[in-house]
Amino acid sequence: MRDHAGLSAHARWVVNDLLDDLKYADGKIRKADARLREATEDDEVVRELMGQDGVGEVTAWVLRAYVGDFSRFKTAKQLARYCGLSPRNASSGNKTADGGLVDGCNKLLRTVVVQAAHRLIRTTDRWRGLAGQMRARGKPACVIVGAVGNRWLRALHHAMRQPQQQPQPQQPQQSAVKAKA
Repeated sequence: MRDHAGLSAHARWVVNDLLDDLKYADGKIRKADARLREATEDDEVVRELMGQDGVGEVTAWVLRAYVGDFSRFKTAKQLARYCGLSPRNASSGNKTADGGLVDGCNKLLRTVVVQAAHRLIRTTDRWRGLAGQMRARGKPACVIVGAVGNRWLRALHHAMRQPQQQPQPQQPQQSAVKAKA
């Protein structure tokens, strides 16, 4: 694009200026990624998150930064609400209505979880199946993604609160003779 013959000199200047901005931003992103990798290379929570379906580096970093220790949430429902993936009730009197998702949340955290839900629907049988069932019932795409994100967060909460199942060294069994002594 820098030297495209179809562009006027002025348009080429604008395009080149924008391309320079993109090149600079790309360099900043690469430096930030490298710094975050270095800062979290020994972080057990990030390592565990990276082992979960649908979680890449950025998702792990954002969850680690804003959620921190998953055990601080007593229930998975609390985590989903904190991340802004709980449905908002907009009912009044005898009228019942859905109001989308709760507003009171960290928008970056919710955005990352929504992106993870989109990815899970595309790549994981469990979540693709749930999305298909909801689609068959006529649910809109945004409701489906919100529901997948909510349920995924709840499953993630359970997985992250479970103690690591480390194989325990076998204790030598005592013989029956020694046990009586």
